[in-house]
Amino acid sequence: MRIAQVIPNLGIGGAEVMTTILSEELANRGHEVAVISLFPIEHNAISARLASSGVAIVSLDKKLGMSPAVCFRLSKTIMELQPDIIHTHRYALRYLALYLLRPDGCPVVHTSHNVPAREVDSTTRLLFKLWFRWRRVRPVVLSPLLARSFEDTYGQTGCAIVPNGIRIAELSAQAAQSKSIEWRRSVGVPDRRFVLAFVGRLQVQKDPTAALNILAACVRRDIDAHLCVFGEGPLEAEVRRHIASCDLEDRVTMLGMRTDVPAGLSAADCLVMPSRWEGLPLAAIEAMALGTPVIASSVGDLPHLLRDGAGVVILPGDISGFADAVVTLAIDSAFRDKIVDKAIARSLAYSHEVMVDGYERVYREASWVRTRPAAS
Repeated sequence: MRIAQVIPNLGIGGAEVMTTILSEELANRGHEVAVISLFPIEHNAISARLASSGVAIVSLDKKLGMSPAVCFRLSKTIMELQPDIIHTHRYALRYLALYLLRPDGCPVVHTSHNVPAREVDSTTRLLFKLWFRWRRVRPVVLSPLLARSFEDTYGQTGCAIVPNGIRIAELSAQAAQSKSIEWRRSVGVPDRRFVLAFVGRLQVQKDPTAALNILAACVRRDIDAHLCVFGEGPLEAEVRRHIASCDLEDRVTMLGMRTDVPAGLSAADCLVMPSRWEGLPLAAIEAMALGTPVIASSVGDLPHLLRDGAGVVILPGDISGFADAVVTLAIDSAFRDKIVDKAIARSLAYSHEVMVDGYERVYREASWVRTRPAAS
C-alpha cells in the first residue's frame, strides 16, 4: 500500500514523533511511505530517522500564515505520488481542501492529536465538520474519552480509536545508555536533588509557569528540588522572567529542544504535566515506560492513562495539590514504588505494534468503503 503522511512540520513534538514511528514501522512492514511536510524540512533526529528508514520526505516550503498556494502544491504532490491512502495530522487537513474536491481522490484518514475543540480554529472546524459529515475523511482519535469529545465538537459518531504508541524496548535502551547521575551532571543539576521534568512546548496549553510555581511550592516545603524544562515556544521569555522573579535561577535548567528526552525522563524523579488541556501525550507514556512517576492535570485522557494508581492526577491549576504529590514521592519510597510498578505495566498497552496494527486496520476499512460498489 502506498501511504502519504501529511503533517505541518517535522519538529520534535508528540504528533511528529508519533508520525515518525508510524511511518518507519509501516515501511518496515512493506508499505511505501512518503511524509509530506508543509513547512521546510527541519534537519533534526526525526528527519534523519525517516531518511534512514527509506521513507521519502517532501517539503512544500510553506511560510508562516495562511497560504492558499500550499493547497495547490499539496494537491499536485499527491497526484504525483499516487498514494492509496492519505493520512493527515494536526491542522494539515485544511490544506487538502483542493484535493478533496476531486471525485476520484483516494481515501483520507485524519488523526486528531489533541482535544478536538482545541486542535484548530473555528473556521477550520467548520471545514472539517463538512468533510467528516460527507464521509470524505475518516477521523481517528486517541481514546474513547476523546471520541466523546469529537462527537460533541463535530456532531459525528463512529470515529476510529487508535492510541498513541511508543517503542518501549528502544526507549529503555536509549535511557540505559546514559546513567542518571551522569546525565544530571551533564546538564548542571547538583547531586542529590529531587528532579522534576517538564516536557512540552512552552505555550498556554502546557502551562509551563505552573511547573515553576510547583517547584517553588516544593522548595518552600523544604524539598531540595530542581526542574528540568525540555522544550521551546512562544512563552519562553515569560518563563525566564518568572524564574527570575521567583528567585529560582539555580533550581531550573532550561534545556530547549533535545533528542535525549528519554535519558532525561529516566534521570528525573518525576514528570509534572500541569497542562490546561491535553489529548494523550506521548511524554506521559514514555515516562511511565521508563519508571518515572507522572503527576498530571486531570484533563484529556490523562485520568484514564494514570488510573488505579499508575500515576497521580490533580485538578488543573491546583499548585498546592501538585506540590503535595511531589513531596509525597520525595519522602515515601513505598508510594513511589507502587506507582512505578503499575505505570510500567500500564505502558505495555501503548506499544508501537498496537498503534501500527490499528492504523493498518483503519487504512483497510477506509479503502474498502471508498472502493465498494454502490448499492443497486
